[in-house]
Amino acid sequence: RNLHAWLHWPLMGAAMLTVFLALWRPEWIVRDGARRTDVRLLAALIGYIIVLHMLGYPLPRYNLPYRSLEFMMALVGLRALGKARRAKARPAQD
Repeated sequence: RNLHAWLHWPLMGAAMLTVFLALWRPEWIVRDGARRTDVRLLAALIGYIIVLHMLGYPLPRYNLPYRSLEFMMALVGLRALGKARRAKARPAQD
């Protein structure tokens, strides 16, 4: 429980950054076209839910069904960051 409490805000920050990048620059997150569509759809759903809860009735309990999706978006973003760092560290193959 302490680990989750410690990781919650960094993961939610990573998820929101991934949602923003997936909608603005999806090629930075996913290279494959079919997966890019899936990630953009998931990002749009999370963005819609967040805006709906901000304008509607913002109780935390209504976000619980979507929390796992937010964690998945955080992991997608962290995976993309890891791939980008590995590609940058790897010397160019000419």
